[in-house]
Amino acid sequence: MVHDTIVKKIGIGVIGCGFMGKTHSFGAKTIPLYYDNLPFLPCLVGVCDTNPDAANAMKEKNVKNVTLLANSSYNRIATFHHSL
Repeated sequence: MVHDTIVKKIGIGVIGCGFMGKTHSFGAKTIPLYYDNLPFLPCLVGVCDTNPDAANAMKEKNVKNVTLLANSSYNRIATFHHSL
């Protein structure tokens, strides 16, 4: 993929390394292959999980910045929407 102009990088972090976490991580890494001339470049900057096996599986798939959440009692995650 080659961009003719410099585009803004958007950092994406994924919480959870199960099925949907893997799906979203793959999407973040490959979306530029499917869409030309995006006004931004999505960059997977990290993933996290409370399950050590799930986190290690992501490391084995060459995902950088995998974090193991030490406290599994989280029951709410705050997210925000960023307009481009």
